[in-house]
Amino acid sequence: MDFIPGKTRVQLTLLHHAYNSNTRPTDWAHRMVLSYLLPSNPVASMATTMRGRLQPLLSKLTTAPDLATLALLLIILFLSLKILDMLRRAVMFWVALAIRAVTWGTVIFGILWVFNRGVDGVVQDVEYYTRFFFAEWRRWEDQAAAAAARQFDGQTRGGGTYMGRR
Repeated sequence: MDFIPGKTRVQLTLLHHAYNSNTRPTDWAHRMVLSYLLPSNPVASMATTMRGRLQPLLSKLTTAPDLATLALLLIILFLSLKILDMLRRAVMFWVALAIRAVTWGTVIFGILWVFNRGVDGVVQDVEYYTRFFFAEWRRWEDQAAAAAARQFDGQTRGGGTYMGRR
């Protein structure tokens, strides 16, 4: 038998037995090895088919560097978009987790508030905090209106005042 690169003597012997009709190996290991080495194996035939179909594309890419550069650019663009999509998903997960935590925390706080104070106590608390909020709102609006009036008054008199202060 001739020397074939990449094949050992055992593989060559098994191939010889597979193609020689006079000698058939009866050992199960021989049959298993032969089934993987013969070209009738679906994986081997698929690899040969893919090699035959990809060979012209690879030769065209290696001979035309513009196409190779374009292909490399498209691969880099695709991979960077995949990485950005992974980052977006991670950020959206944490944002959604924070929103869920705040929502459930508010619900639990409300339940505990009603449990501790009762419905009448919660209504009293809400009324108290509403009055307090609007009283503070009115106070800040009055302060803003007074400051605007002082500034307007200082500008119309024209004396050397700073922001209406004397």
